[in-house]
Amino acid sequence: MRGYLVRRHVRQVLSEPGVALAAGVVIGVLVGVALIALVATVARGRAEQ
Repeated sequence: MRGYLVRRHVRQVLSEPGVALAAGVVIGVLVGVALIALVATVARGRAEQ
């Protein structure tokens, strides 16, 4: 039951436009950093071969 309440609260918070925008920006930055790290790792691996 408590998990349901937390989920409902999170959904209410995320439905506010500013919060949704901020969450989108944070997720976008995290994905971008992960992709850059992945590309750098692959490039380093290719350079060493």
